[in-house]
Amino acid sequence: MNKEIEYVTNVTTSAILDSSGQWTLGQLPFADEVVIRQITYSSSNAIKPIFSIWSNLGNNGILASVCACPGFTSNPGTRIQLRNPPQTQTTFQMMSGTAIATSSSGDFVAINMDFIKYRTK
Repeated sequence: MNKEIEYVTNVTTSAILDSSGQWTLGQLPFADEVVIRQITYSSSNAIKPIFSIWSNLGNNGILASVCACPGFTSNPGTRIQLRNPPQTQTTFQMMSGTAIATSSSGDFVAINMDFIKYRTK
């Protein structure tokens, strides 16, 4: 069975984080797969810790990791198969290396994603 792309919808979410390190995005397009294209993270944290970004998007797992420094950019290419229709809201959460929600107050994060719908030939 060959798959041909029916459409691609590009979505970007961004936030200036509060003390919870969490933000939400409204209804996402119905798709078979999402690809995390780019993540930008900017922080003035002098320690420059590494954070993971968790989401309930499809796999309820880690999308990528970022360094809390000025102007960090990553192109992870993470591919997530979406087996269920999108939820009403998608949640994103900054996590420390020990998988604990972390405070990233004042930091900026942006995630650029492609939602891909396939047509079966």
